[in-house]
Amino acid sequence: MYYVCLSSFGIVTEGHFTWLHGLSAFTILTVTLGLLSAVRRNVPAHRGNMIGSYLGIAIAFGFAVGIPGRSIPRLLAADPATALYVVLLVVLSVAVVYLSMLRGGKGFGPAHLASSKRDEGRRGAEVPEITSQVT
Repeated sequence: MYYVCLSSFGIVTEGHFTWLHGLSAFTILTVTLGLLSAVRRNVPAHRGNMIGSYLGIAIAFGFAVGIPGRSIPRLLAADPATALYVVLLVVLSVAVVYLSMLRGGKGFGPAHLASSKRDEGRRGAEVPEITSQVT
């Protein structure tokens, strides 16, 4: 998301920024807040920021595709083979990421977090208490 949002600032219409650039700046902010929330283990805040960022990008994509005269609709009309090629690359990329997460995703998710918290409690119990003795 950072790459997409930051690269959008290089695309300027008639020398001016558009509302999409504002959405990119907002997405950079929400993704950063979401990452900070994840580091701080604030799962509800992380989830909210990530879902909000994803929905914002999806809505922006819908407007970018749906408004006539923009680059994507013109590409679809002028060169459908290239548009199909790009769509296939995107689908392939998503499938590879999904399958890699599915195969190697063990150790993530709510069940893992719950077991980590249980293990954390056990580790604390195993550490011997150090007491000082005056002789």
